[in-house]
Amino acid sequence: MEIFTTAKTGNEKSQSKNNLITVIGVIIIILSAWSGLFDVYAEEYINQSILDAGIIYAAARGINAIVSVIQSADINLLIASVSPGEMLDPINDLVERFSQVMTLSIASLALQKILLLVAKHNLFNVLLTVSGLLFLTCRLLHSRYTNLALKGLIILVFVRISLALVVLANGAVDIMFIRDQSEQHYQSLVSLEEELNTVAGSISGGMAGNTNLEFISTIEEEISPLENQVDDLSEKITAKEIAIDEQEAVIEAAQSEAGLIDRYNVFKEDDQAVAVAKSQIEGLESELGLLEADRDQLQNQIEKLQEDLDCAVKRSKGETCSFSEWFSQKSDIANITSALQNVMDSSKETMLNVITLIAIMMLKSVLLPLLFWVVIYKTVKQLWLYEVK
Repeated sequence: MEIFTTAKTGNEKSQSKNNLITVIGVIIIILSAWSGLFDVYAEEYINQSILDAGIIYAAARGINAIVSVIQSADINLLIASVSPGEMLDPINDLVERFSQVMTLSIASLALQKILLLVAKHNLFNVLLTVSGLLFLTCRLLHSRYTNLALKGLIILVFVRISLALVVLANGAVDIMFIRDQSEQHYQSLVSLEEELNTVAGSISGGMAGNTNLEFISTIEEEISPLENQVDDLSEKITAKEIAIDEQEAVIEAAQSEAGLIDRYNVFKEDDQAVAVAKSQIEGLESELGLLEADRDQLQNQIEKLQEDLDCAVKRSKGETCSFSEWFSQKSDIANITSALQNVMDSSKETMLNVITLIAIMMLKSVLLPLLFWVVIYKTVKQLWLYEVK
């Protein structure tokens, strides 16, 4: 009888311990979902990855544009029995394929960001909380619906947290093993762009004599309205900043009027004035970001046009815009062909780096996320088969 009683007591202690561990585990999951800690780091990594991919894509498209200029110049300016621009066809084809891969990579990252934004919605937090409490209730009451409640909880945990975990795992692998290599290969791509840009500048030097006053006037007419638009946007940006400061002043005034307990009570809901002010600040900051982006884009256009204008003025005076342009005026097709051959010789390693960069981008934006998804899916599948005793 004592043995039976001792065994029963041991079982009860083991059951109590298991229940405690289960309660703590469910609470940790729920708090993790509501805190959004995983979401913050995951979203930060996704944003940076999209930015990096966009920069690499822009470099690839820049190389395509430069090669097109060189090949066009071969036909229109360098009429001869050879066409130096055709030497760049292998590079152009490879970079074209690379651009397509980058498009897929950016699309994959953007999709992950959208799904992450959907998964962190408060609706899933509420459902996860309700499901967790329901499971704990069934578990503690030894209900026959415990396994059903567990399966529901597993599904909601998968929907709410799995994507953030996939992104974080992918980011960890990227930082530890991939990022340095990616940066190294990207610099090789930039070097190729600079070399091709130099060759393109040399070839385009043959057009120096075509610059006239009408072309200069056209550029000046393009710059003037852009500057007016920049001024208008600057005024709107200033107005938005003033409006944000006013709303922040409303919040500070409300907080200063609140009592000491209310001021540091994190669970106290904001009063209506503060909530409205915060909502308006979010809207104003969003509008401010769009206005600043538009202004930066216009300023970049103005700077480019200004560079073209300065160069056109020099050419109208019989001068050149750079040493490479001056040298190109003294060169013939043989010299340009030789320069392109030098680019081809030095670009063999660069082409290998481009191929490696293609593999890296496919790995970090498509293959690794799929791999981690499979791992999580297999894990959830095993948990699904688990039966609570």
